[in-house]
Amino acid sequence: MMQRWTIVTLLVGMWIGLPSVRAAEDESVTRRFPVPGHGELELVIPKSWHVSVEQGPPGLKLPPTIDIQSDAGQKFDVKITPLPPPKGRKDWTSDANLKRTVQSRGRNDLRSAREKALDVKDLKGTQAAGYYYTLTDRNPDPGDFKYMTSVTLGLNEVLLTATVLDNDPAKPERARALEMLKAATLVGGAVAGGATTQSTQPATTQAALLHFTAPSGKWQVVMDKQSFESVDEQPHDGAKAKEFSAEGKDGWMLSVFFEPAAKPGDAKIARAFYLDRMKKSPVHMDKLKLSGDGNVAKMEYMVSDIQQKHANLYLVHDGVWVDVHISKMDFTSADQAALDALCRSVRIEVLK
Repeated sequence: MMQRWTIVTLLVGMWIGLPSVRAAEDESVTRRFPVPGHGELELVIPKSWHVSVEQGPPGLKLPPTIDIQSDAGQKFDVKITPLPPPKGRKDWTSDANLKRTVQSRGRNDLRSAREKALDVKDLKGTQAAGYYYTLTDRNPDPGDFKYMTSVTLGLNEVLLTATVLDNDPAKPERARALEMLKAATLVGGAVAGGATTQSTQPATTQAALLHFTAPSGKWQVVMDKQSFESVDEQPHDGAKAKEFSAEGKDGWMLSVFFEPAAKPGDAKIARAFYLDRMKKSPVHMDKLKLSGDGNVAKMEYMVSDIQQKHANLYLVHDGVWVDVHISKMDFTSADQAALDALCRSVRIEVLK
């Protein structure tokens, strides 16, 4: 099914080369989308195309996905995600890493395609440069898209990924989407538009522990500190929800998200809710493993495109769901023991 191919988005493509496309058969508008810490992504989009921004699942720490659709000409869908470089990752948009990412994604996509091999093509604009390929769904369900084009671009220090889904390669929409992405630029060095800055508050540390206080102030989540420092705290939805985030050494990242429970039930119910939401996101989860119980439900998976391991632990207390998300870039088997130890340390403590 082509919807299976809606993944950590990867740009858009054509069957042969990239034909010249008129600037627009209708008016275009310039839109900018914040890329926190790296300026704004600027796209020139046909005015008749509908643009929305999809927020990623809480705790996943991914930038929002830009979704562009239109029913004019043919129905199609373009999803674009700008991925800032992980801390310390200097080769993020190198040609070698772009090729690795395309090949990794392509191997996965070929499982559902009629094609037996990838036909990877270059895509290069004034600032953006990278690769793309197009595949045909082997067995599309009624209403699914038949074709998927996936591209990875380097845009200064940002990795731009996108997916274009359509049904007719003879029509111009796919090529126009490619031209739009080819002309993408990254502007500015800071987010414009008066975006608020997170307040940085070191989490309480005691005996090498981190303490994350729930919105009610009556209880907290406690876990090992490991190498995490400078924990940021940000409220959500007034005082009803709260998020903490931190970075550690060697590519470790942490977030702890509190929000009111969406339905009654234990930690497994919370995990099922978030897992269903994550399956609808552009992120492809490899080697998914579920474990734990109704007190602490665990989920582990890999994002193979960027060799990043994720572990989410779900807890429920006092009508609040907690999502503790731990991830590690360039993950190897040698990191598994540290990840397991962190996961075992997560618990709830009631404050007196």
